[in-house]
Amino acid sequence: MGDVPPAYVVVDDCPTPRDALQMYVEEMHRWISAARDGSSLDDVIPMNVAPTRENADRLNARLDLLKREFLS
Repeated sequence: MGDVPPAYVVVDDCPTPRDALQMYVEEMHRWISAARDGSSLDDVIPMNVAPTRENADRLNARLDLLKREFLS
């Protein structure tokens, strides 16, 4: 409980670990938006969970913690 999903993120334009984390959060937020809206997931990061509002809300809570603790 409380884990964030693994993801492959290209970090060529991320000179620092903080920048890479920021990119991860942004990509995950794209998935959250698509899952909440019922939009296509074709152009978002693949996830191994169903794109439900509940899963989107759980991920959003975890990302909020990352943003608060590491990106603020």
